[in-house]
Amino acid sequence: MNRLACWLGLLWLISGGMAQGLTYQYVAKIGSENQLTQLFYEGKEMVAVRYYDNGNVIKEEGQVPDGIHIGQLNGRIIEESTYANGKRNGKTVKYHDNNAIKSTSFYVGDQLEGVMTQYDANGGKLSDVTYQNGVEHGTYSAYFPTGAISRRGTLQKGALEGAYTTYYESGVTKNHRMYQRNQLDGPNEQYNPQGLLIQRALYQQGQLHGLLQQFNDKGLPVIDALFESGNMIQRWVYQPPGQLHLMESLQNNRRQGRTVQYRENGDMEWEGYYADGLKEGIETHYFNDGNPAQVIRYTKGKKDGTALYFSDKTGYLEMEVGWQDDKKRMVTRYLENGTKGITQLIPPY
Repeated sequence: MNRLACWLGLLWLISGGMAQGLTYQYVAKIGSENQLTQLFYEGKEMVAVRYYDNGNVIKEEGQVPDGIHIGQLNGRIIEESTYANGKRNGKTVKYHDNNAIKSTSFYVGDQLEGVMTQYDANGGKLSDVTYQNGVEHGTYSAYFPTGAISRRGTLQKGALEGAYTTYYESGVTKNHRMYQRNQLDGPNEQYNPQGLLIQRALYQQGQLHGLLQQFNDKGLPVIDALFESGNMIQRWVYQPPGQLHLMESLQNNRRQGRTVQYRENGDMEWEGYYADGLKEGIETHYFNDGNPAQVIRYTKGKKDGTALYFSDKTGYLEMEVGWQDDKKRMVTRYLENGTKGITQLIPPY
């Protein structure tokens, strides 16, 4: 007895016989709809068998008859397909367990061609995807259960290409991105539910590259950051929103170079320099009137050398401290008129 005849006997035991007409049944090998055996009938006679793995035909026996076939799995109708020249050619309709349409699609020579539309079990449209030669290629749209569009884009050979837009259920744009070969490339904009821009960024080959700007719900800046090949190299922090509070340069996510912090009135509060995330060189703090309050020298993150401390009343030098390895070694105090006073030496411990 050949293999085809064996399948015929097995199916009669399972189904108790088939109705007249063109039909086929799926028999799952291991309970998965992606690994199946497809049995084709013309009337009550089984005429062909197809073996699938992950949706692909890996073997075929017999001749598939042309016409509209009713597909079943475990006694349930799951699809209707049109066959010509032994292959799917034309419209295919798939069904949910409740018999509602699950998807509609078109095939040419067993390959998806044109628009596939998917639906939920309640009849709501889920997506429209365009295929070419069996691959996602063309416009792509997805929908909320209400029918409102949730996202829209373009695919080229299965990869996102060009503009890709997502939406809130109200119809307001949520995110607008640009892609090249499935990677973010170009402007990327995000909006709040009221349609106000809350973030703008630039990408290059999937990495942040250029200026990133974040805004609050009133449109005031919160953060500006400059990126280079995915690495942040400079950042401006606004606190409160709209008021520059901090400006820093970075390298490998660590402070590098000049950092400046500002007061709410826009005056400079302090400025300093960093190397590999550690304070290096002169750091200067300022009084509200803009005069220096402290001038401190750092080496590898530690106070080192002479530090100057000024009076906020007179502006004169008030104290001079000698630092070494972050420890005081000498303290010189000055009189109110700026005249040098007592010097105290501090022994190392």
